[in-house]
Amino acid sequence: MCFPGINSLPGHTRSRRRVACASKQQWPVVRKRYPDLLASFFGKARFHPKEYSSLTDTIIYRDTVMLFIWTAGPPLAVVIKSEDNAASYRNQFRFMWRHARK
Repeated sequence: MCFPGINSLPGHTRSRRRVACASKQQWPVVRKRYPDLLASFFGKARFHPKEYSSLTDTIIYRDTVMLFIWTAGPPLAVVIKSEDNAASYRNQFRFMWRHARK
């Protein structure tokens, strides 16, 4: 199974490359300053201004949305299994993707 958006684990990135599972991610523009991170990334990335950054990661896969809230103590994950909800999050992502910089 491929979960677009998870690239921080080197083993996971290698396995995604093996099965050709690229992802699309949007990052704050400050991440451009980390060439090692960008070099290890497998997929397409776009950048948005720092003031629009989020402390929550969102992964959309088929009919499932996963929200990772890193600032909760301990970190919290919410899984929503709903085709309608996934379509709604996907629409938001597409809007943001169109307005983000390459």
